[in-house]
Amino acid sequence: MNWLRGTALAASWPAGWGQVATKLARGVVIVVLPLLSLVLLRARPGAFGVGLGRWRKWLPDIAILYLLMLPLVAWAATRPSFQRVYPYFALQRLGPGWFVFGLAVRLCYMFCWEFLFRGYLLFGFERRVGAAAAIGVSTVPFVLMHFGKPLPELYGSVVAGLVLGFVAVRGRSFIPCAILHFAVAATLDVAALLAGT
Repeated sequence: MNWLRGTALAASWPAGWGQVATKLARGVVIVVLPLLSLVLLRARPGAFGVGLGRWRKWLPDIAILYLLMLPLVAWAATRPSFQRVYPYFALQRLGPGWFVFGLAVRLCYMFCWEFLFRGYLLFGFERRVGAAAAIGVSTVPFVLMHFGKPLPELYGSVVAGLVLGFVAVRGRSFIPCAILHFAVAATLDVAALLAGT
């Protein structure tokens, strides 16, 4: 593993904590505001994909999709544009404990992120415009949130948004999307770190 030492370690410390704080603050905002609206509207959380849903359907779906993503992740991890971005947090290069800490923060954030896009927005729109249109509508802001990432990831986010939307609708839950999104992101972090050695 390509752990940082000396000057590089000291330089990554403040930047890493800034990244973590920003990500956690965003996570709180993108969960609290939609949840507050659900409470005020007295909406049933299950209607917005909160819960395990049809787990017997989505469990094999995400296992197959994860396996399909592995060759793409392996390819991406060797590209300089991805190695500049991943592992996602600068702190993750400080050592194994910090790497795991970064993954834990990402896991929390992925659940917040997927609740917003594949829970609140997707299932909220589905009741008014139907599943297909809701998947498309919820994919647009998902793609916009990938601006600034490596170009293949930005383009891939269009396909990912549509596929994750399908998984959520089929499984009646945003949970599989959070699990899959995190699993792919964590694998990319590990692969990028290994490829950088």
